Amino acid sequence: MLAFSLAAGAAFWLPVMNVDALGAWLVTAIHLALYATVCVLVVRWSGQPGWGMWQRFGLAAGGVLTYAWHGFPQPPAVPTDPMADLIGNLVFAVAAVALLVTAATRIRSHAAGRYVEWVA
Repeated sequence: MLAFSLAAGAAFWLPVMNVDALGAWLVTAIHLALYATVCVLVVRWSGQPGWGMWQRFGLAAGGVLTYAWHGFPQPPAVPTDPMADLIGNLVFAVAAVALLVTAATRIRSHAAGRYVEWVA
């Protein structure tokens, strides 16, 4: 699921990053086809035996990691120093990976029966 989610994320962002060459209508058509395909596949797969926390985690992790990698080739929204942009992207990517490690640790603990609910 992680690989599928990363591939879907790349299939979403790569046309957007090349919209000048492809044209907005083609990018829109690609997105509509991608949305339909991903929705059909995930609905089908999620109904199968064995679908559980790890599969949901894989889908979510792919989305998080897609936005982490996408920040590097994407130009900044406002003019900024290239080093500041790179540092910001690195901080976000490290935080995203730390979040995923924390979530995976909690899933593993839950699956092993050692799950303790965290109360704020």
